[in-house]
Amino acid sequence: MAKKADDHDDFMLNRDEDIRSMFKIFSKSHHPFLLPSDTRWMPAVDVFETDEEFILIVDIASIDSKDVELFIKKGYIIVKGIRREIKKFKKRHYHKMEIDYGPFERKIDIPIAVDEYNIKTQYKDGFLEIRLKKIVDRRGSKRIINIKWEE
Repeated sequence: MAKKADDHDDFMLNRDEDIRSMFKIFSKSHHPFLLPSDTRWMPAVDVFETDEEFILIVDIASIDSKDVELFIKKGYIIVKGIRREIKKFKKRHYHKMEIDYGPFERKIDIPIAVDEYNIKTQYKDGFLEIRLKKIVDRRGSKRIINIKWEE
């Protein structure tokens, strides 16, 4: 049976997926010789807004409060820290290892005007909730200007 041109493309597509999968496995490895030391994991983040607030929810389960920092700069917020490995088990034989450990950093854009001095935070059940109060941004807003006409 003759091979179609598409068969080669499908074969290469599957190889590409295999290679991506292989790198994903290596990226989760805890062997320092496989990855640069500055490799970081990124916690999942939900970002949404209500009528009054801009809200971020960051999934940082099992992270000690002393290991998390929160920064706000004009136009974005940074959550950074470290998740330390659980040390209560002396000898472990892993069958699956999917929980990321080590340093992390997330920079999240804030596309709207918020009050940078009115931020509420709460850590509960493994989630860090960050609430920023919206403000009216007068820059770029439309304003009617009355023209004084001379007679």
